[in-house]
Amino acid sequence: MDSLQVSQFYASEAADDLDSRPLMLKMKFLPYMVRTFGCRNGLKTLSQSGANAYERYTLGMLQKWGMSHGAIKKWQPFFYQWGLYAKDVLVKLRAHNQDR
Repeated sequence: MDSLQVSQFYASEAADDLDSRPLMLKMKFLPYMVRTFGCRNGLKTLSQSGANAYERYTLGMLQKWGMSHGAIKKWQPFFYQWGLYAKDVLVKLRAHNQDR
């Protein structure tokens, strides 16, 4: 490789690194965003409107974040299962508080 090709090679790798930074940042904060915006902030939707509304809420959230279809397919089962679990806990909590 001559020096011009080497320079172009490293320049393209540097550009790739810059392009991947937003993705890495997104992936680093994704678990935080899922916990905060999906699990915690979605409880109101889940308790007031049910599991189907919660699933639509989380799907809309992932789409708004610009997640790929593959990432959405990965996260939606998690949100579905979390919704079932949390809905059951909310119902039991509500019943427990009414018994007092």
